[in-house]
Amino acid sequence: MITAQSPRAAQAGQCAFDQGKFWEYHHYLYDQARAIDTGGLKAAAAELGLDTQSFNQCLDAGQNQAKVERSLQEAERQGFQGAPAFVINGQVLIGPPTFEKLQQIIDPILASGG
Repeated sequence: MITAQSPRAAQAGQCAFDQGKFWEYHHYLYDQARAIDTGGLKAAAAELGLDTQSFNQCLDAGQNQAKVERSLQEAERQGFQGAPAFVINGQVLIGPPTFEKLQQIIDPILASGG
């Protein structure tokens, strides 16, 4: 689900990516069910040992805001209303697909050499 805080959290994820820690940051936020207000985002960065001065400056300056806005516009253009969502060979999948569903879509593509 996309919430009012989601774009800010996406920016924070990009700030963590800039330090090579996107997945650690992502998993930490989801695993810890942290608040995704600015304070919670910054606290998570500190707890993961990111360079907090650089992270906070990145987040406060909106360094990745344009990138996140472009991604959000593309998601809306595709008809996505939340995450996760995928496009596989033109087929839109909303929500987390099962392994079987992914296999059902991807195996024929692989078999055809596509």
